[in-house]
Amino acid sequence: VNDVLLTALAGGYADLLGRRGEHIGSLVLRAFVPVSLHREDSRSARGNLDGGMVAPLPIGEPDHVRRLHRIAAETAERKKKVRPQGGILFRNVFIQRTFLRLMPRQRFMNAYVANVPGPPIPMYFAGAPVLELFPVVPIMGNMSIGVGALSYAGQLNITAVADRDVCPDL
Repeated sequence: VNDVLLTALAGGYADLLGRRGEHIGSLVLRAFVPVSLHREDSRSARGNLDGGMVAPLPIGEPDHVRRLHRIAAETAERKKKVRPQGGILFRNVFIQRTFLRLMPRQRFMNAYVANVPGPPIPMYFAGAPVLELFPVVPIMGNMSIGVGALSYAGQLNITAVADRDVCPDL
C-alpha cells in the first residue's frame, strides 16, 4: 500500500508540474515517510515506535508500472537499514530548536507521506457510528505538500494538505 501511495503521489506531482509547463524529464523528488520500527506482527495496540526514511519519487518516469517497480525496489532497500526511533533524536531541546530553525531551508525532502493503519472495525463516538476517518498530516518549513492515508473499517481514505501560497493549484 505504501509503494502504491508513493507511486500515485509521484504521478500526481508529474501531472501538477506538467500542467505548470515545468520540465520533469529525469526529475526525482524526495518524500519523508514514517516507518514502523516494530519487528513482530501483532494485532494488539503497542504504542508508537517509529522512525523515518526518505524515499525517492521518480517524477520523470512516464510509465506507471515502471515507476511502481522503481519505488518498490528503493523502499525495500531503505527499509532494511537500521534507524533510530524518531522520538529519541529530539529529546534534547538544543537539537529540537536547531531542527526547527533549519527546517525552512532544508533540502532533504519535498513532501511528507504517511500511511497509517486505523481500526479495522467500526468505532463509535458518543454512541453514534463513526462513518469515515481522514488523516491530517503536517507540513512545515519549506515543504509544500503532505499526503496521508488512513485505513478504517474496510476503507482507505486519503488526504492531501498543501501550502496555499506555494501550491494553490493542488
